[in-house]
Amino acid sequence: MDYRIPGSLKTEHEELYEQLNRAARTRGKVGDAAMLAFKTFQSHMRKEEEIAFPPLDLLTSLAEKDATTEL
Repeated sequence: MDYRIPGSLKTEHEELYEQLNRAARTRGKVGDAAMLAFKTFQSHMRKEEEIAFPPLDLLTSLAEKDATTEL
């Protein structure tokens, strides 16, 4: 099933990804910490998009009373 990622969440993920990616290229302790955070965020982001985002796509249909039990 295809679903739409809510725009605000997609934007937030893109911004966090870019900021952590940029920080991870910094030398020293800050870069090392940012690299660890970046790797953790990538894993978290994939899981969130896989598990949490699909149900959020149903909110519009539920609000408009167009949702069904069909997959």
